[in-house]
Amino acid sequence: MECHDSTADAGRPAIGFRRDQEGQGNEGDRGPGGGPPDLVERDDILAGLGGLLADASRGKGQLAVVDGPLGSGKSRLVHEFLETLEPDGALVLRATASLREHLLPFGVVTQLFHGMTIPPPSRDRVRALLTSAVEHTVIDGELAGGDWEVHVVDVFQKLTMELAQLAETTPLVIWIDNAHYLDPPSLHFLAGIVPWLHSARILVLLTDDHTLRWPRSPLLAGLLSQSPNAHRIPLNPLSRGAVDALAVRLLGPHIASPG
Repeated sequence: MECHDSTADAGRPAIGFRRDQEGQGNEGDRGPGGGPPDLVERDDILAGLGGLLADASRGKGQLAVVDGPLGSGKSRLVHEFLETLEPDGALVLRATASLREHLLPFGVVTQLFHGMTIPPPSRDRVRALLTSAVEHTVIDGELAGGDWEVHVVDVFQKLTMELAQLAETTPLVIWIDNAHYLDPPSLHFLAGIVPWLHSARILVLLTDDHTLRWPRSPLLAGLLSQSPNAHRIPLNPLSRGAVDALAVRLLGPHIASPG
């Protein structure tokens, strides 16, 4: 599934965005369209993400998968998007999956919930739930054999309800970088959130690389088909003109175009 034309909605109010990102700032430090100097031909995608967050803020949650190969700038793009948010415009939970820790049970979901972003009352509850899930399914650092999923279904549902309640007060953004390396329990947790998105003020942002030679979970591939509010956003290679413009912007005209 390709991303719909989110840029057609760019005229909608961008809830929770910094005013200084809207055409203001030092022109020498920003690229055309107000973007950072090292992001070119990405303004439409940034505007599209803003539209998805606006939809989520109105109670129509969204899932966006920013897909691109290594070095395409997908993580940089999402980071820049999140930097445009007002501090109180959205609650952002972040986690990064990695090759080294892809078999670490609950590694990503632990990152999401063990930051200081979640307010104390909810923080204590979600940490207790997560501790319970780990105690019932992890032995010597590995998942217990058999149907470990059965033991965490109730915990994951309660964690999802905690997120939905948090989002009632402030829109929630869940960003998982390198989703292709998600550990199995964290992937199951994420899959359980998607069906709730139609009525939750939650934007789930993932970065993915479908070209990677890595065993892909059918569950991850199926996330985009679970919800009509799911979008795949491909990062296409830069045009030759964009590459030249980027070189001039970062290196200067004399270095970028010697001779």
